[in-house]
Amino acid sequence: MWLIEHSTSHQILWWIESFVLRNPPLRQAPKRYVQFRRLAKKNNSNKHMIKLTNEQREKIRALSNEFIVKYLKTSQGKKHLEAYKKEKVEVKKVFAEIKEKKKQGKDITDDILYKLLPYSNTQYNRSQGHRISTWPAITKDVKKWFEAAGWQKPNNWPKVANEIFNLVDKLLNGGNQDQILKFVNSEYSKGFQSGIISPILYCLDSKFLPVNNKTVDTVNFILQEQIIDSRLENYLQNIEKIIYLLKNLGIKIFEESYENFDAFCHWMCDKRLGGYARIRKDEIGVEQPIPEIETHEEAIGKLLEIGKWLGFDRYVGRVEAGKKYQNKKLQDFANLRDVPEDFKSIKDIKMIDVIWYNKHCPPSFIFEVDFKGNIRSALRKLYQARNLNAKFFIVSPIQNKEKLENELSRDPYRAFRKMFKFISFEDLAKLYESADLFFRNKKELLDI
Repeated sequence: MWLIEHSTSHQILWWIESFVLRNPPLRQAPKRYVQFRRLAKKNNSNKHMIKLTNEQREKIRALSNEFIVKYLKTSQGKKHLEAYKKEKVEVKKVFAEIKEKKKQGKDITDDILYKLLPYSNTQYNRSQGHRISTWPAITKDVKKWFEAAGWQKPNNWPKVANEIFNLVDKLLNGGNQDQILKFVNSEYSKGFQSGIISPILYCLDSKFLPVNNKTVDTVNFILQEQIIDSRLENYLQNIEKIIYLLKNLGIKIFEESYENFDAFCHWMCDKRLGGYARIRKDEIGVEQPIPEIETHEEAIGKLLEIGKWLGFDRYVGRVEAGKKYQNKKLQDFANLRDVPEDFKSIKDIKMIDVIWYNKHCPPSFIFEVDFKGNIRSALRKLYQARNLNAKFFIVSPIQNKEKLENELSRDPYRAFRKMFKFISFEDLAKLYESADLFFRNKKELLDI
């Protein structure tokens, strides 16, 4: 019985546990949201909607104290808070430049899409000059993403950009829910929710709080109820609910600065930090969405992490080694700087994405990650290593599985088709979450 052939968490964890048993060596901003605080006082409906028990208050106070010690007062936390300040300056400068260009009748499409919208800190986004944000909502090119999803057509982007500009500009100049609904009902708004729009608004006027998935997950975790969401049409109401919640929590650092609470949301949702707002179903009996794998580098990084947890030596291909995952080079997640000696005779073996190797406990596991659908190239690299005592995997979005089946029905792969297995990005994400939870609990509870 071996990895990936089983879909349930219990079976995966059984495999992991049995492997381990057989291998023992193994961040102060001013109070700028006061206007919405007054608004929240007037809105009595929030009082009926948001109810906090003493037990909930004590639980969040305990978590906030842990957050202060383990994150807010650390160098990482201080850097996080400083990033808010820098981003506000940057966005105000960018938006002023966009307003001037529009006033002059110039095209603002790319300025809106790439300099104003909030992008994640990836090598690709940095290389393209996209604006890196503390609230990353876009992991890749927004045009490619929205067009692939069927949300926009290529010739729509100038109108999309103008709709975004008009929404932001009108809200900053006394606009209200009517402007949001007008935008939402536009054919050019599909895909743009609070997570993308609210960070821009907050940087320009901090009465508009940032509301993204981390905010949603944290608030709903605190209340143990689905109180807010990331839908743009609910954005202003969600701000009122958040302000009401923070007032009733009575936690000083959150009353002093919303950015402290925003950093708390980050800490609560990052499993490498607190992670409490995204505890898996296994722990609280409630199904939680598993984050999607969205980049080639992320898939490789997760494979390297899983390999480490399982006690393997790990090699990452030389083309990928310098690329970033979790703000580190992928090479930092591998302990081998070269392929194993008995692999060196294989053509192009150093180009393989990931190898798990254990000299004393074969077989090895060899992974080729394909993000763009070039299955033939990925399969060719694995095929060259077919004589090794190893198991071979192509890791790719699920829509590429049929491509692999088609390739395996042809020569020269037909005779070896059972050697090559397909792992979807979704299944890899599930495996990673299950393995991460298992090994975290094992370390915390059993100290092994």
